[in-house]
Amino acid sequence: MKRTMPSLTALVCAALMCAGCAAIVPRNEAKALGREIELDLGGAHVEYSYDSHGGFLGDGAYMARIDCRGTDVARQLETAAHWRELPLTPDLSLLAYGGERDGCTYGITTYGYDGRGLPDYENPFFPKIEHGMYYFRDRYSDMPESERYSDSQVKGRYSYNFTLAVYDSDTGMLYCYILDT
Repeated sequence: MKRTMPSLTALVCAALMCAGCAAIVPRNEAKALGREIELDLGGAHVEYSYDSHGGFLGDGAYMARIDCRGTDVARQLETAAHWRELPLTPDLSLLAYGGERDGCTYGITTYGYDGRGLPDYENPFFPKIEHGMYYFRDRYSDMPESERYSDSQVKGRYSYNFTLAVYDSDTGMLYCYILDT
């Protein structure tokens, strides 16, 4: 008993120190999101985020609205390799805003979520944005690397794994949607 007590005390102290460090260094959501969409979001503020990923396969959706006013995001977008000028392509517009085409109804990313994690059918997540840029990356496992930033094959699949971000240059707001099904 005398020998195990110091070992147990040291173990408990180490666990408490690790827990304390984790509380001091908060998870930087904007920085992680910036890596996903190939921008430096230092100084940006995440106003809203919702993540439904979970379960055995990790399927779910992540949405975030980020305030980029007072940052250099607009300047970065001038030279960002995979960001494109709005408007969205017809296929991406279907994914972002919903609609019908060829007898199929789309709307998987149409709705935002209220504070309780329930769909908010009155307020779409992506507002109508006239001036800005968008980023799309297809993370479908069988997608060749040369096609990762094209939406040419996203429609008509049984599953979706993509990242779509839209920057509103009029308001300085960035909307990001990551879907894994």
